[in-house]
Amino acid sequence: MMTKERIAICFVISLFFLSMGTASSAEITVNNITGSVADFTSIQAAVDAANDGDTIIVYSGIYTENVDVNKELTIISQSGNPEDTIVKSVNSYDSVLHVTANNVNISGFTVTNASYHSGISLSRVEGCVINNNNASGNGYGIHLVSSNNNTLNNNTLSNNKPSYDYGEYDYDDYYGVGLNLDRSSDNMLTGNIVSDNDFGIYLGYSSGNMLTRNIASDNERCGIYLRDSNDNTLTDNNASNNNRIGIEVRESNGNTLTNNTASDNDYYGISLSGSNNTLTDNIMTYNKYNFEGGGINDIDTSNTVDGKPIYYLVNLSDIALDSTSNAGTVYCINCRNISIKDLNLENNGYGIYFYNTTGSNIDNNTASNNYDGIFLSGSDNTLTYNTASNNYDGISLSGSDNTLIDNTASNNNYYGIFLSGFNNTLTDNFVSHDEDGI
Repeated sequence: MMTKERIAICFVISLFFLSMGTASSAEITVNNITGSVADFTSIQAAVDAANDGDTIIVYSGIYTENVDVNKELTIISQSGNPEDTIVKSVNSYDSVLHVTANNVNISGFTVTNASYHSGISLSRVEGCVINNNNASGNGYGIHLVSSNNNTLNNNTLSNNKPSYDYGEYDYDDYYGVGLNLDRSSDNMLTGNIVSDNDFGIYLGYSSGNMLTRNIASDNERCGIYLRDSNDNTLTDNNASNNNRIGIEVRESNGNTLTNNTASDNDYYGISLSGSNNTLTDNIMTYNKYNFEGGGINDIDTSNTVDGKPIYYLVNLSDIALDSTSNAGTVYCINCRNISIKDLNLENNGYGIYFYNTTGSNIDNNTASNNYDGIFLSGSDNTLTYNTASNNYDGISLSGSDNTLIDNTASNNNYYGIFLSGFNNTLTDNFVSHDEDGI
């Protein structure tokens, strides 16, 4: 039986641990208005004074500072409206909010003026939630470096471009990104709006991420860009009105694209290189070139270009496609004995694309306004009575030994018929008004 003295001691110990738990989840307020009763006038001072698990509430105003978040904190604006609470970088070569601790939540801010760095950067962290923020006027809006299992929801990321002239650049140089993932995996990106950046969303060497219901529009180079990034999932995203490409998956494998829309982009809707990618129910409309493919991929006819299905045939034989298929573009990779006849193919990277495909016939098709009307590589086939006009190259044959009879290649921007290697046989073909005829 416990004595009264022991009961009293246990009660005191319980109160001590209860008070310890209460202290670990304090609320700290920040207000930079003179005379305020808030705890601090700067966000950084609040972070420095906080303990893991605390919540920092920032009142409306403009805060000119760079903030290092090195504790597990929740930092939110009091109003919840990013337009009311603005954090401006005092050092444009440093991030506005630089997160180096796990499990940090940031919500309700506009971050700006880090023209050579990031609005919000996450470096080697996990479990962070970045929600309902605006980032503009930075080199990067939100930038993740070696950071996994984070959630980025409902952020608006616009006009993030470097303030200097970087002159000539390779397309892969990613200056000016709305939302950038660098060697970061298993993150959730949902409902973000990225516009008027150089790149909207850029994944480099990043895998296992999920991109859902994001809007990437009016970006200078690409809406959503995956480079050397594998096994990511893109679902229900909209990439439209970008100055070059809606969605580009480059040298990336095993990605799944489902029910995305790419429309009104100045160059490609969806451009794909790599292998083992799966595309289902994607819609491409009113792009200069709706679709460009290549590699061993699983792309079924639920994917459409201007309302017509994509036929992407891999390792198949004895297939016939004619006008009843309503095909918008046709790819044949490692195929044999394929018949392509009476199709009208336009506004794609390739009207007809053959790779390592032999013993097939391409007959009486019209391919216009594509990058290449008809493209064959390492393929030996017969082409008769086709018309390839108003493309960049009309008919392009690379490393192939084909027979061409009575084809017309006219008004193409460069080559009417381009021949590279091997012994193709040409009979009664008509080529006119091309910079280089044959």
